[in-house]
Amino acid sequence: MAAEKEEAHRPGAFKQQNKTHKTGRHRSKGQLDKDTKGRVNVKSLSRRPAKKTLSRQQRRNQALQIRKNKRDEILNRKRSRGGSGSPPFLVTVVCLTDGVDTGALLKLLQTCDDTAIVRQNDLNVCHIAVPRFKQRYEFVCPDYGNLYALLDAVKVADCLLFVLNPHDTICSYGELCLSAVFAQGLPASVLAIQGLKELSVKKQGEARHSLQKRLEKRFPQEKLHAVDTSQDALVLLRTIGNQKLKSVVFRDQRPHMMAEDINFELTDDQSTTGTLRVTGYLRGKALSVNGLVHLPGWGDFQMSQIDATRDPYTLTVAGGREGKKKGSDGMEIEMVQEGGRLLERADPGRQESLQSEVIPDPMEGEQTWPTEEELAQAQQAVTEKKRVKRLVPKGTSEYQAAWIIEEEDEDEEEEVSQPHLGHLTHMVSLRSPHHHHLVCYTSF
Repeated sequence: MAAEKEEAHRPGAFKQQNKTHKTGRHRSKGQLDKDTKGRVNVKSLSRRPAKKTLSRQQRRNQALQIRKNKRDEILNRKRSRGGSGSPPFLVTVVCLTDGVDTGALLKLLQTCDDTAIVRQNDLNVCHIAVPRFKQRYEFVCPDYGNLYALLDAVKVADCLLFVLNPHDTICSYGELCLSAVFAQGLPASVLAIQGLKELSVKKQGEARHSLQKRLEKRFPQEKLHAVDTSQDALVLLRTIGNQKLKSVVFRDQRPHMMAEDINFELTDDQSTTGTLRVTGYLRGKALSVNGLVHLPGWGDFQMSQIDATRDPYTLTVAGGREGKKKGSDGMEIEMVQEGGRLLERADPGRQESLQSEVIPDPMEGEQTWPTEEELAQAQQAVTEKKRVKRLVPKGTSEYQAAWIIEEEDEDEEEEVSQPHLGHLTHMVSLRSPHHHHLVCYTSF
C-alpha cells in the first residue's frame, strides 16, 4: 500500500500580511551597498575621520604591553640592588623593644650560609655577600635610643628590618620610632621575631598572634618571620632580596650615598683646611660634580672631582676572577683592579655657588642726620615755594589768597583784564560767604 501523500499547508484567509519597509524617495543602505559594490568616493574617503576606538584585539595587545612595561620596571628596580654591578641592599635594623640582641642577630645572618663572604668596615657596617643568591647585603644597626641616628640611616635605606621580642611588647621608644619613620618616609620593610623558639609550642602561637594584632594597623600585609635558626636567617635574607622595593619620592629624585670610608687630607702641614674624601655606593639620580653636597650636621660643600674606585665588597673572594662583568643593565663594565679612575672634574665656571641666601647690608636703609647743606637746600626750596602775595586786600585769609594768581613779570600783569578780576571776585565770594562783600582790585 503506497504511502499517502501529505497535504501541503495552504495559508488561509486570515494569514498575516507584513508591510514592506518604505525607504522614501532615497535608496536604502543595502541598496546603496549593492549599487556601489564596495567602491568608495575619493572625497568621502579623505574626509572620513580616523577611528579613535580600538578593536578588541588591539585593546588586549595594549593591556599586555602596559603589563609588560610595569613588570620590566619592577624587575629593573630589583636588579638595581644587590647584584655584582649594583649597590648592595642597604638594610637598617630597627629595634622596637629593649630586649633585642642585634649582635646575635647579625652573627646568625653571617653564619647562615657556608659560602657567605662577611666583611666589616671601620664605621661598623656589616657587609654580607651570598654567592648562592648572587646578592649582596649591607646591615646598619643604629644605637638603641638614638632617634636622629636612626632617621639618618632610614633616609638612605632600601629596607627596614623591624626586630621584636616575644617576651616584651613594643616600648614607648619603639612607638616613637614607628611614628617618626612613617612621617619621614617608609621604604620596604620586613618584620622579624627574635627568641620565639624559647617559648613553649602553645605560647608561640599566642605570642605571634599578639604581635601580629599589635602591628596590623601599621603593617597590614607584612608577615612575621622568626629568626632563631640558620634556616630562618637564610629565609630572611632571601625575603629581603626578593621583596618589592618601595619608592620614596624625596630620596629617588636626588642622589644620595652612605659613607663607607672617610678620609680627611690637609692642604699642608700649617693649614687647617683640606679635602674630605668620602667613599661609598651612589644611589638615586646621577651626581654632578658641579653641584653641591650636603653633609648632615656640617652643611653644604663643593666637590672637586669624582673618582671610580675598586669595589671592596664583591661577590668573589680576593684573588678570584675579575675583569669584565655584567652590570644591572646587562652591559659589560670594566672593573678597576687597583686604585681608581677619574670620572669627572669640577669646572669653576659652572660650579654652583655656596651662597644660598642674600646677605643683608647693615647700612642699607639706615636713617642718618641731614647735613647743613641738605638743610639749607630744603629751606631754600620751602622759601621759593612759599611766595608772598602782594596787593592782597586787608582781611583776606590764606585760603582766599591762594586763589589769587600772582604774576612775576609786570608786563604780564598789565595784560590782566577787569573781567578776569571779576571772575576771581565771584569765585571768592562763592567760597567765602562771610566775606562776599570783599572785592579784589589791582593798582598799577
